[in-house]
Amino acid sequence: MKQNKIDERAYKKVIDVLKTQKQGITVADITAKTALPLETVKELVVVASDEYSGRMQVTESGEILYSFPRGFKSKYRGLGVTVKKV
Repeated sequence: MKQNKIDERAYKKVIDVLKTQKQGITVADITAKTALPLETVKELVVVASDEYSGRMQVTESGEILYSFPRGFKSKYRGLGVTVKKV
């Protein structure tokens, strides 16, 4: 199976927007805030939802809201090295 490589810069932009949200956000809102192409955001928000245990909720108007109630702890990237300034 061939895997598509994701654009790490674009992915970081999407994650940065998602981290600022207290409630759900739509793909259109993410697109507006990142200035990325709609198709790119559609692909990356699914990747982010998987990696960070995102939730999807459908509004009465049919829009999908993405939220991350458990914070942004990656299932794949681990905690990495942290340095504490003393």
